[in-house]
Amino acid sequence: MPDAETVVFIPAWNEERSLPGVLDELHAGVPAADVLVIDDGSTDATAAVAAAQGAIVVSFGENRGLRAGIAAGYQEAYERGYAYCQLFAPPGQELVAFEPMTAPANALVTAGPELTLLAPGDVYRAAFSITVRERDGSPGSE
Repeated sequence: MPDAETVVFIPAWNEERSLPGVLDELHAGVPAADVLVIDDGSTDATAAVAAAQGAIVVSFGENRGLRAGIAAGYQEAYERGYAYCQLFAPPGQELVAFEPMTAPANALVTAGPELTLLAPGDVYRAAFSITVRERDGSPGSE
């Protein structure tokens, strides 16, 4: 289990120049959360910059695209045992960041390739459910 209850993740591709400022802002704004950078096959120093600034880094060997980066962020949060995760989109990015909601870490893990990305102004409705189980896997409360 991680020390922090929450992880904030950033999908990134070739962001070595902008990442330091974004990570500084993120660490200052949510100091109690861990930061995870999903390096989407960058050909620059994105992964090294993120690691040097204290982020957990997961790197793809090649560019897989935004959908894969988002899905990997939720998957990593779930597998690492975080109770909550938040997708972070820096200002100016065309990425909806579920603000101000913090989703349970496993809420979107199963979305995979079916994850829907929208253009600014598009409308989409979705529903999901959460099943609370005993630690042994049986229904109940945990």
